[in-house]
Amino acid sequence: MSEPLTVATDGVVVEELPPDAAERVSRRSQEWFAQARWLLFSFDGRIDRRTFLLCGFLVYAVPLSVVGLVLLLLDPSVAAIGTPFSGALTDGALIVGLILGLPILMWINLAVTFKRLHDFGAALGMFLTLSAIGLIPYLGTVASLVVLFRPGDSGPNIYGNGPGWRPSNEPLERANSSVLSLR
Repeated sequence: MSEPLTVATDGVVVEELPPDAAERVSRRSQEWFAQARWLLFSFDGRIDRRTFLLCGFLVYAVPLSVVGLVLLLLDPSVAAIGTPFSGALTDGALIVGLILGLPILMWINLAVTFKRLHDFGAALGMFLTLSAIGLIPYLGTVASLVVLFRPGDSGPNIYGNGPGWRPSNEPLERANSSVLSLR
């Protein structure tokens, strides 16, 4: 077995790391990125209510906060209510931001919503129904709350064994994967 790696600064030993420390950190970061990629971009699997709520917060609140902070840094008059916007952010930059950001946010929203619908055995049919109801004033809020608060199936369904990410080497058992569900 190889000797532990010694990290030294100016001749002073700071820490002795085991020889496989870098490999473990690399595996953890790869696992984390794989989970994030699955959560945000894949339509397979199931997520629970808490994860759905957290994704909604991260997908909408964080980018909007960043945009707000950038606007404040570019033009502090944005913070004053009732004053006209001086135009530090040009229309071209806004259009480019929308062209680049909107499709990504829409894809993430669809992927997370479908995984949440999969948690209680629903899919495309329920999504289309809730989307149509969402266009009706006041009922749209109720449709969103159904997706958020309806409990998921306690056991396996056709979309997986239960909420959560599974490593690629763990098989995902499906009850009847050849059937396309439109519930």
